[in-house]
Amino acid sequence: MLPKFAKPPLVEAACELRLHSNNAWDLTIPGRLFEKLQPDYSERRQLLGVELEVDAKGQKPPDYRQIENLHFLSKDGKNIVQVREHAIAVSRLAPYESWERYKPHVMDVFKKFEGISGGSAIARLGLKYVNRIVVPQAEIRLEEFLDFYPFVGSRLPQQHGPFLVGVIFPFEGPSGLLKTELTSANPDAPGTYHILLTLDYFTEDPAQTTFEGISVWLDFAHERIEQVFINVIKDRTRQLFESRD
Repeated sequence: MLPKFAKPPLVEAACELRLHSNNAWDLTIPGRLFEKLQPDYSERRQLLGVELEVDAKGQKPPDYRQIENLHFLSKDGKNIVQVREHAIAVSRLAPYESWERYKPHVMDVFKKFEGISGGSAIARLGLKYVNRIVVPQAEIRLEEFLDFYPFVGSRLPQQHGPFLVGVIFPFEGPSGLLKTELTSANPDAPGTYHILLTLDYFTEDPAQTTFEGISVWLDFAHERIEQVFINVIKDRTRQLFESRD
């Protein structure tokens, strides 16, 4: 279990559910969901984006289409529900209190979404945690703080600029994939070094996921994200978070 940190690095937790695109989508779903979420969500924003569809076999040219993305925000702006065609995401921005408080909120939103959308088949379910690690030094050796970092061979320059490294870990029982990414981030204060550690656990076989099984699946996903996070950070990083334990 993850210890309680005085300065936790988590900046966003997000849980996304996607429905199969071959199911009918009622354009009234976002508005009806917003009504169901009252009074917890008081602000509604409409954003327009572009979605790119690519044929994996290369037999069709890429297809661009405009999509509507609606954001529902709580009064303090820390809880956000995003709804677009065949998809919904529930996010919590820092300060993140606990899994015991975040998960019931996710389940409540998903239950209301299921009731409105008709409970179509799930295409993808994902749980993502974004951590911002701030080191009070302008330059650092990543291997002193983390057990996951870009390797630079001895014959290469040892000083480097921005970086991005990622790997996908498979898990069983139930099956899932954990995409782990480490990227450099722009510091917001001089003399500091910022790192983003993103842990994104998602379904490998959508056929195994149903609305009835979401709660159990989320607990497995959260446990595995915590496990990898604990194993990635080293003692010097833990000291930055000022563990109370």
